[in-house]
Amino acid sequence: MLKGVAVEPASATLGQSLVASTVFTLSSALKTSQPVPSMNHLELEQEIGKMARAMMTRNSLIGKDLIADLRGRLSVECVAALMIVSIERLIWSDCESVIWSLSYLIPADVMEEIRRITALVVCQRLMGKGFVLGKDFSIDAAGRLLLSENAKTAVVVA
Repeated sequence: MLKGVAVEPASATLGQSLVASTVFTLSSALKTSQPVPSMNHLELEQEIGKMARAMMTRNSLIGKDLIADLRGRLSVECVAALMIVSIERLIWSDCESVIWSLSYLIPADVMEEIRRITALVVCQRLMGKGFVLGKDFSIDAAGRLLLSENAKTAVVVA
């Protein structure tokens, strides 16, 4: 039986595992390609560092100014990808800043794109491990990931 698990579940441990496993896959993909057409790798790294530091300050004015600047230059998908990699920088060392950023900093449309990207990556990883879409996991109309117990375990263990 499938149970609903949002990309941001109530359990901090499950949430950290989902974010960490997804972010690892995404950041690996981002580092090997040119994800942002208007930036080179050095500029991208600098923007990721700025965003991670803004998240660490927990100052919404700084973070929102950075996001506004990025939105003026990049698509929502690129801003979301940059935010995901910034979260990766903090998830293991400053989890409270990540939780704060998810709650207070990231705009709704960027968060929706992060959820879409995260769900897609988790689905790809599960299919790569032999899980069957529609049987072991699926996505409901609201975009929440529905996981069987075995799929949930596979996501957490990964």
